[in-house]
Amino acid sequence: MGGIGSGRVKGSGKLTTEDTLSILASELYKSGRPREESPVIRRKRDARHGIDVIVSIVPDKNHLECTVTRVEVGSEPKVDEIRVRVSWTPCALGGQRAALHCVGCGKGVRRLFVRPLRIPLLCRSCARLRYSSQTRSRYERRRAKLEEARARLGASSAPYTWPPPKPKGMHWKTYDSLLREAEAAENAYREELEKRLAPYGRWLSRRLAQRPLGDEQAAS
Repeated sequence: MGGIGSGRVKGSGKLTTEDTLSILASELYKSGRPREESPVIRRKRDARHGIDVIVSIVPDKNHLECTVTRVEVGSEPKVDEIRVRVSWTPCALGGQRAALHCVGCGKGVRRLFVRPLRIPLLCRSCARLRYSSQTRSRYERRRAKLEEARARLGASSAPYTWPPPKPKGMHWKTYDSLLREAEAAENAYREELEKRLAPYGRWLSRRLAQRPLGDEQAAS
């Protein structure tokens, strides 16, 4: 049987959006027009499969002309020429926002992804990707939420800095609201931390119970 800390790590093996090469509409269009720099080159190495992915993009008003090159050591480069449809939606304060249409389902999204072993230029759903936050344990999510809440108040992670003074220029109403939010995150984090440490306490109790009496007398 394994000791404390042994076993599989939950959430491992899942590709996330951060792991995958992507193209973003706002990087290709500005003020309703294609950016002047063309072609736009995006490159990323997929360490898991040992494949370099290079995407060359020429944006037009209503479509993207994309050349996706996938290079694997010992193999001929694989090149795909893909046209991506672009549509426009009006913004609330004027202007237009570009949407890139997924090659798989046709849905208009802000970002498309290139997975080396799948059809290129897919939305997150078709590419079967997760956000990095979805691969975290509940403990990690609550810790991250606590750190975010503390940062908004200008506090460090050290316990002795809590509660922090009101940041200069912040309204008291905003400060009180952020403080309550941080305290709720602190309670949720401590609750999850206690659950995480509970098995260690039980393990230590069993070890002490199994310890011969002579060891205790010798220690004293």
